[in-house]
Amino acid sequence: MKRKSIYFSAAVFILVVLYWLKTFSYGPKSRLVPLIISSAGIFFSAVTLLTEFSPKIASRLEMHLFKTGDSFSNEPGNKESSRNLLFVAVWLLGFLGLTFVFGYFASIPVALLFFLRYFKKQSLITCILTTSVVFVFIYAMFTMLMGYPLFEGVFFGGILM
Repeated sequence: MKRKSIYFSAAVFILVVLYWLKTFSYGPKSRLVPLIISSAGIFFSAVTLLTEFSPKIASRLEMHLFKTGDSFSNEPGNKESSRNLLFVAVWLLGFLGLTFVFGYFASIPVALLFFLRYFKKQSLITCILTTSVVFVFIYAMFTMLMGYPLFEGVFFGGILM
């Protein structure tokens, strides 16, 4: 079973590297986003591949998306895990609804604050700082660097295509 996992991780790593190399054949304005995404993909797939070979690295990087407390369990039918999955699903639908109505620039901070505060149970200062950094990064990346306007939402005059 471990061998299949290593092969899969290696295959993903190779595919991401090939895609990264392919992005250099794109036009200068077309390659920025694929290059950024594939660079992150190389990093994360390399880390995943390393964790396959080193249990020490794997234990240090072990994270659970739905872990919110000491009562975390991987058992099927765990009520807390089911509630967390439901919370994430409802949160995602809420984010999509907010984005449709108010656009990305209004919905990202609201949804991220809500997620960090009520799901991850972070302090208000941590939530505000994290949300601010993410918002500035997204604004700088799309609006300033690429000159690409994000969807403004129906409320603020965004037009559906």
